[in-house]
Amino acid sequence: MSLAHYALVHTRSWAANGRTERARLSARCDQLDQEVRLLRDEIRIKDARLARIPASRRPHYPPTERLAILELRALRGWSLAQTAKVFHVTPATIACWATRLDVRERR
Repeated sequence: MSLAHYALVHTRSWAANGRTERARLSARCDQLDQEVRLLRDEIRIKDARLARIPASRRPHYPPTERLAILELRALRGWSLAQTAKVFHVTPATIACWATRLDVRERR
């Protein structure tokens, strides 16, 4: 793995320092693609660990994170079920958060 990583970094650095804009953009695109793959793997591992904890024993999201989850839901266009699945809560929980937000906005 480390040898493959070295080869990738060396090749990418050559392209990133190249004279053509296209080579630099291609190297940057490759670098970002690798970062996305690594972050997805990291999230997969964390999600697997969280899924093994019973729902009643999982930590609760604080209000700031609840709002961030609702904003992400709106930006992604997720349903209640999709949002609940991603964040390991029930759809009723997401609906409750949204209702609380609506009630506070009306005041």
